[in-house]
Amino acid sequence: MKTPLLPLLLPFMLGILIANGIGANWSGWMAALGALTTVGLLLFQWRTDKAYSSHSSRFPLFEACLLFIFFSLGFSLTQIHRPEPLPKAILNEPSVLMEAEVAEMPKLGDSRVKFVAKVQHFKTHDTLFSSPCKILFLAEKDSVASSLHQGDKLLIYSRLLQPQKATNPHQFDYHDYLYHKGIVAQSFLAPYAYRVIGHQSSFLSRISSLRDHTLEGLRQSDLSPSQRGIAEALLLGWKNDVDPSTTAQFRNAGITHLLCVSGLHVGIVAALLGACLSWIRGRRYSHLIKGILQLAGVWFFVFLTGMAPSTMRAAIMFSFIIMGHLLHLRPSTLNSVAASALLLLTINPFLLFDVGFQLSYAAVAGIILLTPDMNALFPWNRWRYSPSQRHELVPTDRRWKRWSLNALEKIWSLICVTTAAQLATMPLVVLYFHQFPLYFIIANLTVIPLAGILMGTLLIMVFFRWWHWLSALSTWLFSVELQGIDRITNWISNLPHALLSPLYFDGKMALILGLWVCLLGWVLSRKGSPRLLIPQPPLPTPRWAIIGLIALPLLLAAYGLATGLRQNAQQEWIIYSSTKATAIEIISQRESLLVLTDSPTNASDLSYEREENLIHHDIRKTRIVNFLSSKEDTFEELRLKPYTVQWKSNRILCLDRNNIKPFVAQSEHIEADYLLLSQSPYIGVDQLRHHCSFDTLLIAAQNSPRYRQAWIRECNQLEVPYIDLSKGALVRR
Repeated sequence: MKTPLLPLLLPFMLGILIANGIGANWSGWMAALGALTTVGLLLFQWRTDKAYSSHSSRFPLFEACLLFIFFSLGFSLTQIHRPEPLPKAILNEPSVLMEAEVAEMPKLGDSRVKFVAKVQHFKTHDTLFSSPCKILFLAEKDSVASSLHQGDKLLIYSRLLQPQKATNPHQFDYHDYLYHKGIVAQSFLAPYAYRVIGHQSSFLSRISSLRDHTLEGLRQSDLSPSQRGIAEALLLGWKNDVDPSTTAQFRNAGITHLLCVSGLHVGIVAALLGACLSWIRGRRYSHLIKGILQLAGVWFFVFLTGMAPSTMRAAIMFSFIIMGHLLHLRPSTLNSVAASALLLLTINPFLLFDVGFQLSYAAVAGIILLTPDMNALFPWNRWRYSPSQRHELVPTDRRWKRWSLNALEKIWSLICVTTAAQLATMPLVVLYFHQFPLYFIIANLTVIPLAGILMGTLLIMVFFRWWHWLSALSTWLFSVELQGIDRITNWISNLPHALLSPLYFDGKMALILGLWVCLLGWVLSRKGSPRLLIPQPPLPTPRWAIIGLIALPLLLAAYGLATGLRQNAQQEWIIYSSTKATAIEIISQRESLLVLTDSPTNASDLSYEREENLIHHDIRKTRIVNFLSSKEDTFEELRLKPYTVQWKSNRILCLDRNNIKPFVAQSEHIEADYLLLSQSPYIGVDQLRHHCSFDTLLIAAQNSPRYRQAWIRECNQLEVPYIDLSKGALVRR
């Protein structure tokens, strides 16, 4: 079997998924370890038992046990690596004293500096806690915060907060995002809340210092600000200085991966190293020296760029291939990919939930599985020889024909690689980002071949900065190359429908499309290779595979049609859970109306809470009104009156700090289904019942915690139904 690790990787990942879904409250890792031990004992007994000596019954049982062992291993490692939550005694304290060490390179924003730190000990006013964990800190940007480096030791006195879970429909879950990175809390630091008390020197801190030095050198170059941002992203994976217009331009062209350090960059560095070390040949141990130097250079580049999952995957896979060549072996590329995934997930099982990890492995798997068969669709070798010469292997005398065929074959190979990577990653890209670049083939044919030249020029510019004339020449060349790439990407991004966005695509649709891509790759791999001079007969395609290739697109189309019909008939209203603003979103078919209940509220304050929900409902048109200033009907069956919003049979009374006094002063008694309180109005529930009648009290997340707790206590005493919107949005259909 050429890929023995691939069948073991699948149950390993399944164990990780199930362990993550179960949660930490259930001590399943102990059961998994017990099952692993039991299976090991059964295997040992089976090997010595004569009852299983027949060849027909040995291998199915052995393979099933092996798959179960890797499933249990993935389950157990996930439970072991699960970050422990902080004790409530620490989270309930207004401020905690802690000694922290900066674990990653800080990221500078416009007004804050964000960094992750490892904390070993916590001290409250009377207790010392030992609970090793990672915490995300956001410090106000000043001279001290801007000069922080990886390895700095800090003494911090601040309050710790738990990251909030997603409280709105289809909202990005920031809590789970941090949890999968091992971060259990976050804290906002004022300038007086911390100070640097030392520095822990290590290999990673020295690499981080070298990275800072390289960044400083790029910032002092003669490149324009936008070009410096691209250079930092290409070489170091530092995207904080990339101009937003540049990011949008690359995204529309379909080459955003050029700005993210990935396997492409590692491959370019390895190729450049191989070219520079080509003079080491014909000597004793030359292949060994060259392989070791290439490995050292590749891993140095990986550490310098921050050890992203995509670069780690490429470096591990490259290491396996190089070691195989050093040992005179020819390892399977797909097996090397599976081995790198298995190794990375063993070190950190939660990498499976990293979007970059998923996209990286999906792209390389698509390239490995689909590219050879797509490239073999055209019989280049048979075209390169005349029919009478095909068996003698004598090339034709028409050199121009061979050159043109070679050029066309290279172009077609690049098209195949690009298409295979896009096909494999398309389900994930549309699922996570709701967009798809339409002209990705044009961009990859024109820009990606220049990436190697661009990286080579950039490396010369950085490493020969001390050589003035060479540094100036390489800087000028790099600037000219970027100008050419800018013109190409600008032209592509301005083409009609360059970026299809936003696209509704849910998990079921992604699963169906992913299954179809896998089935297509399997069917293509059974075809005969036209690249051979004497074509081989293709293996017959099973009937179920043909049915699957036809049925899966039909199923996807039917599901999309059913979803569209549901969206055409949707009728609902939502009150979002947000600490910034309070608003009511009314959705009717594919239109929505956002009713702002607070006078100083801006609709952009709710973009984070609304964006994914609007995409899920496939909203084509959105209008925004403020019910305090609107006096006319602006939506179907909508009535806006002083203090109330009524849509169909639902009537909501909206009170805040600004309108509570005139409402209490009026003599009219208002009846409503819901009473919405926001902006912490100074009034009690019992007092409200004298001025209006309502069925349910809605307590907006925008209110202060003290007011929310007081109203909840009063509702419990008076037996008034209430909904605390800080726990989640209210959705009614």
